[in-house]
Amino acid sequence: MFDSILKGLFLGFSAYAVGKCMDMFISVTSLIEVERNIPILYSLGKKKIKENLLIISPIVYSFVDKYLLDHYTKFIDIKKVVLLLLVHHIGYYVMHKVMHKVSSFKCFHLLHHEFDFYMVPSIGNAVSNEEFLMAYVSPFVIGAYLLKPNEATFIIPIMIISVFNNVIHCKEFEHIRWSKYLVSPAQHLEHHRIRNKHYSAPLLNLDYFLEK
Repeated sequence: MFDSILKGLFLGFSAYAVGKCMDMFISVTSLIEVERNIPILYSLGKKKIKENLLIISPIVYSFVDKYLLDHYTKFIDIKKVVLLLLVHHIGYYVMHKVMHKVSSFKCFHLLHHEFDFYMVPSIGNAVSNEEFLMAYVSPFVIGAYLLKPNEATFIIPIMIISVFNNVIHCKEFEHIRWSKYLVSPAQHLEHHRIRNKHYSAPLLNLDYFLEK
């Protein structure tokens, strides 16, 4: 179990490091604005990012590693990578929409929308612990239960989701043209501004397929 927690901690720290690097090297102008205009809120956001990535993620990963992953095969199963990404996107889409539409769940999503006008890439993980468990982590647990992937196959979609979760919160990417089948930073930033559209994140644009 200790080895599993260490692996989970490494994954969580990797996601944390990606966010910090994007903040400092891509979104430095936005970072200055955040630190100047919402210093107290940003401190809370950084606290939640650390809790989610460096505490909750390793604990959940250790459970998945011990009970749900296949430790007998080593090759990367591309089909399962794609299916894990699909399961995660569906799970996130459903929970995200629930947190906008169902009164008893709205409280879990309030923190993230405090960053509607000032944000940097790492804010993608500045969510309540409850939201992180329900919308970010649980879809991966469900995917692992359904598909029984090996560790390499499971880690790849986690890292893809982690990277693109930062990308769609990057204001510096807002004007880059994106495929209509993928969630663009412009779409997600618009979601932060108006809140009633673009529920998909962070990669596959399920809104395009489900809400045409």
